[in-house]
Amino acid sequence: MAAAVVREFSGAYPGLAGSAAFIDTISLHEEKRFLETLDSGLRMVEEEFARIDRGGGKTFAGSIAFKLYDTFGFPVDLTADLCRERGVTLDEKGFEEEMQRQRAQSREAWKGGEVGVSDAAAAELSRAGISVEFVGYETFSAAARVASLFRDGERVREAGADEEVDLVTDVTPFYGEAGGQAGDRGTAAGEGTRLEIVSARRPSHDIVIHRAKVVGGTLREGMVLDLSVDGPTRRQTQANHTATHLLQAALRQVLGTHIRQAGSYVGPDKLRFDFTHFEAVSEAALRQVEDLVNETVFAVRPVDWEYLPHEEAVSRGAMAFFGEKYADVVRMVTVPGVSMELCGGTHVGNTGEIGLFRILSEGALAAGVRRIEAATGPGAFHQLREEADRLHLVAGELKVSPADAVERVRRLLAQVRALEKDVQEARRRAARDLVGEVMSKAREAGGVLSVSAEVDPMDPASLRELADAVKGKMKSGILLLGCREEGRCHLVAGVTADLTGSYSASEIVRKAASAVGGGGGGRKDMAQAGGSRLENLAEALDSLWSWVPKG
Repeated sequence: MAAAVVREFSGAYPGLAGSAAFIDTISLHEEKRFLETLDSGLRMVEEEFARIDRGGGKTFAGSIAFKLYDTFGFPVDLTADLCRERGVTLDEKGFEEEMQRQRAQSREAWKGGEVGVSDAAAAELSRAGISVEFVGYETFSAAARVASLFRDGERVREAGADEEVDLVTDVTPFYGEAGGQAGDRGTAAGEGTRLEIVSARRPSHDIVIHRAKVVGGTLREGMVLDLSVDGPTRRQTQANHTATHLLQAALRQVLGTHIRQAGSYVGPDKLRFDFTHFEAVSEAALRQVEDLVNETVFAVRPVDWEYLPHEEAVSRGAMAFFGEKYADVVRMVTVPGVSMELCGGTHVGNTGEIGLFRILSEGALAAGVRRIEAATGPGAFHQLREEADRLHLVAGELKVSPADAVERVRRLLAQVRALEKDVQEARRRAARDLVGEVMSKAREAGGVLSVSAEVDPMDPASLRELADAVKGKMKSGILLLGCREEGRCHLVAGVTADLTGSYSASEIVRKAASAVGGGGGGRKDMAQAGGSRLENLAEALDSLWSWVPKG
């Protein structure tokens, strides 16, 4: 299908032909993911049917139907069809109530709840024609006049000691939180007043609002303050921001140009980068990405920035983000030969200031979106130190040097696997020895040889092997075996080939599993299940007799 689409639309979209292989990969991945999701959803459906059977009810919970819809993408019509097949009524009213509740929550989230204090202040400042000049690209400090003060969204003229207010100045070196980068913090002082700037936000492109706590004196509109950004915090944030640009460039080089930023966080402690990709990134690829970033860090390349028309920046190859609105004139940040992005954030002067780059984790965020967390400089060093400390701890426990620890662990694991294999083989021999004992409990009813028995604790594989051996001994019949192991019940049902037209091991084991609060399934001739209600194992095993003809 993908090939046909590429052929049909390549004329209108020339880039499709070159991306045909990638489109095929994405299509196959999405099909596989859908089938996995479908399987998970069907398991949830079976668990709900088992709950209904146990309780003797006839209603499929609307909340479960909604969870199937919301989590697994199950259309409610599909759930309703499955219910009809089982003679169960779907609670459509309950489903609709859950749907309405989610819509209400979504609307509230979209509105952002109540308007924040900074947003209210920004709206009033905008109406008054007040704007703030940001000078933080060039300096960490600046003299500024207090333009406005707000307390709980209301404009005030002054604030005393220990009060917290929103402070707006005509000039600021503080970067206001925006574009994924955390806002600056620092201090301000002047005319006998001292402030702690606990955060800074940029609710609009020309407004920066400082959250300030008055430490001493009285803060008034019109007074002049010396604003100072916390240097170490800003420098580490800058290092993480530039590293994010290098990370995206390395991901595109290693994984492909389909990589696009889908979100980010840049703070002094770490960086978080969300990006479009269809599968987990391998350890080898992550190492390659990490190496590429560090190569650029150690090369001490300059980090340049300039203002230029948006169209010119894009024509020169600058990365622009889909859905983002840009002004006619934009700021372009460049690491020559490596990265070129439109960005309003703060950055280091050269890549050497990053010091060191270390990937901390990689994982799924949503369908088609992955997340990498990483650290630079001191954060990366501390992470390496923690890993080294853990290695020395393990080496000490093993009584070997750190250099020999990995090989020692490998030998120990090989020994453990060999012992586990011996234990499993011993259990299977013991299971085979139980065939005669199990067969002694067989009885014939209605012309069908049947056996239901609890056996000694064993793993599921051993229980299956025992069931196979009993089936072979029976020649013709049905069976249901169960055991308790490590806080769970294991169940296996079997039907000899000549009786699969009349009995289904899958149905037998599913009914038995409902008694122990579990689920399962399989083929007509062999099926397996499990549950956690150990006290109901006898009841589960007795369910076999409901399938056997009386007489």
